[in-house]
Amino acid sequence: QRLEVTDANYEAGMRAIAKKDYALGLEKLRLSADAGVANAQEELALAYYRGDHVKQDYSQALHWFELAAAQEVPSAVNMLGVMYATGKGVLKNNETALAFYKNGASLGDYNAQYNLGDRYRLGEAVPKDDKQAFYYFRLSAEQGYAESQTALARFYREGLGVKQDYFLALQWSSRASAQGNAEGQLQLGYLYEMGYGVPKDEKKALVFYRLAAAQGDYSAQYNIGVAYENGVAVNKDDELAAEWYEKAAKQGYMLAQLEMGRRYLVGRGVRIDKDKARNWFEMAAMAGYAPAQDELGDLFQYGDGVTVNAVKAEMYYRKAAEQGNRFSQASLALMLQFGKGIQKNAIEAASWYKKAADQGSLLAQNNLGDMYENGEGVAQDYGRAIEFYSQAAKLGYGMGFISLAALYETGRGVSSNLVLAYTYCQLAVKMNKNFAKSRDFAAKKLTSDELKAADVVAANWKIGMPLPVTVNQ
Repeated sequence: QRLEVTDANYEAGMRAIAKKDYALGLEKLRLSADAGVANAQEELALAYYRGDHVKQDYSQALHWFELAAAQEVPSAVNMLGVMYATGKGVLKNNETALAFYKNGASLGDYNAQYNLGDRYRLGEAVPKDDKQAFYYFRLSAEQGYAESQTALARFYREGLGVKQDYFLALQWSSRASAQGNAEGQLQLGYLYEMGYGVPKDEKKALVFYRLAAAQGDYSAQYNIGVAYENGVAVNKDDELAAEWYEKAAKQGYMLAQLEMGRRYLVGRGVRIDKDKARNWFEMAAMAGYAPAQDELGDLFQYGDGVTVNAVKAEMYYRKAAEQGNRFSQASLALMLQFGKGIQKNAIEAASWYKKAADQGSLLAQNNLGDMYENGEGVAQDYGRAIEFYSQAAKLGYGMGFISLAALYETGRGVSSNLVLAYTYCQLAVKMNKNFAKSRDFAAKKLTSDELKAADVVAANWKIGMPLPVTVNQ
């Protein structure tokens, strides 16, 4: 229970601070706090916590917050949770932080309710529970706290802990946006862009993105870049797109850093500058962003703006591959399969090809088929080879067709079928004209009637259809 809410020293202290006489204000607040006035204790704690016109001192902040919290000042209870969660002035302890957040939330503090909701959202010190997160976010949002309103909007939009409802997502985003909250403006922009809960309106979406971007929201800045790149609600302008991407990139937004790297690599909206490209990739890569690590792997493998360095290429590919990046998994496997500047390791190559193939890498599917065909790094298995070649070919990978054609031409693992071999070569050309020589070579072994029949089959086949297994003449 609070001893006193206010006294003469507290009032005098607050008047002095309002007049910017901070020395007198803090002196009066300390007198009031020493007398046990809870509000003064909290104000003094905040001054020490923030370093407001006094040397920042977390131990003093902790002392005064504890005294105010003992008198059940809700916001002071929440701040103790914050200090234990961040390890400021105390040893970091998520369980203790959680206890203070729960106490603060029960006392009605909207910050504590938000922080408790966030613990449940993240599963920190408690089992992850979207329903509980939603409950506490709503308590806080109904008190007008913009951060909770945006959290609630996101939960309604994504159907987290509650039935998906775009209209309610729009309502809560609007409340936050009306308070000038950048995240609320960003979310409103997204809802209008996608037409969720409201008629699609890309111009209105851009208005909200600009409002959020003006406050430094990097996601909004990136989205404006996308709009200029694609000419959505604005005239297409690659230079303006690059300007907006760079604003987001300079704030550490990895997607934007990757985009800037790619733009400097090819000169899209900016002048070609391989050093700047590498620098942007490195920024994102250092933060652990797999696509940027994959780009660096390519630079060092092929010597694009840098000296060829297989060891660095392998390092970056491996970092991205271990995060599940299928492109790096396939590139690393290729290096290992053929020993491109590193020690050859067929068994490991097959393992990485399999991971990439399972994620839809057509190159990996084809090359894994090649390894099964030749018993390289895996036991020889023509059935598995055909399976992986077919996966790649079915989705339009030309080399997959050539690989299948070679099997049917030689009769390896299948009955020899020169007509089907030619058909697959023709399909490969349909995907990539560079395979014309293989097709022309296969054509020499067929009659004119066989060629006509095969050409009809190839002409009628489309990506995604079952592969032809027979050709009727």
